Amino acid sequence: MATIIEMPKLSDTMTAGTLITWLKKEGDPVSSGDMIAEIETDKATMELEVFEDGFLLKQLIAAGAQVAVGAPIAAIGEKGEKVEIPEAKAVAPAEKAPAKEDRETEAPIAAQEATIATPPAATTSTSSDSRIKISPLARKIAAEKGINPENIQGSGPNGRILKSDVLAAQKTGGAAMQSASGQTAVATTLSGSPIAEEASIPVSAMRSIIATRLLESKTTIPHFYLDIEVDAGPLITLRTNLNQRLSKEGGTKISITDFIIKAASEALRRVPAVNTSWAGDHIKQHSAVHMAIAVAVEDGLVTPKIENTHLKTLRQISSKVRDIAGRA
Repeated sequence: MATIIEMPKLSDTMTAGTLITWLKKEGDPVSSGDMIAEIETDKATMELEVFEDGFLLKQLIAAGAQVAVGAPIAAIGEKGEKVEIPEAKAVAPAEKAPAKEDRETEAPIAAQEATIATPPAATTSTSSDSRIKISPLARKIAAEKGINPENIQGSGPNGRILKSDVLAAQKTGGAAMQSASGQTAVATTLSGSPIAEEASIPVSAMRSIIATRLLESKTTIPHFYLDIEVDAGPLITLRTNLNQRLSKEGGTKISITDFIIKAASEALRRVPAVNTSWAGDHIKQHSAVHMAIAVAVEDGLVTPKIENTHLKTLRQISSKVRDIAGRA
């Protein structure tokens, strides 16, 4: 009997995953330790490792499909073995948002029903299904470089065009260049034409979790705003002098962001009443400062955390920011 490979739980908050691409084809031999697919979780894209020897007898879902953790996705065994496909498991409903003190780890993503997709049959393209699937960043780069995305073959889920596809098309010269006027296909004209085709754009797991987190933070955390005006002249002078010295020593330059992180963490250290959070029926006082840094990536935004920021020097903060931004 063939062994059924299920969608693994690759992070604490993962309830479903999207199979981005298959790294092995049906019929290919596999050994323990081989990577057979790329899986997108709510946090990152990771390779799926198998611990069986044999052949990839059956791919049970198509690339681009999203399924629940524990749902069958492939069968591995010896040639000729019978493949019995178990029932698909539905994604469990999302749990009620935990109390603030329990949010040291992020809440699970919104529940979605699992779908076991089969490879789509070839159909004749129509005006409704020929919409170009392209990430916002890739669209922006294509417009800047005068590249027509209609002539680019996307490598993302469901043929979505990514930044890397646009850059590759620029190098090979395979994409048609747009007119020298710089107008794009979605530009507004004087006649009042729509700026873009109206459509429903599918989101990645990362964008889904970003939307969930932003909605949570806005609806579950009390907000109020204070504004003051600060003369940043002395800070700019200090940064310039400091970076001149670091440049002579061969050190890494300090950014304005590093100064802001240091100032914010110092403020929280000096005024601990600000370093608190609302927990529903009480206020939780935090004993340390852990600062999250927003880092833009191709298909969204991630916020890696600098722990114990209040104990770090400016140079330590600068080094840590570069480290986590690079890894993000």
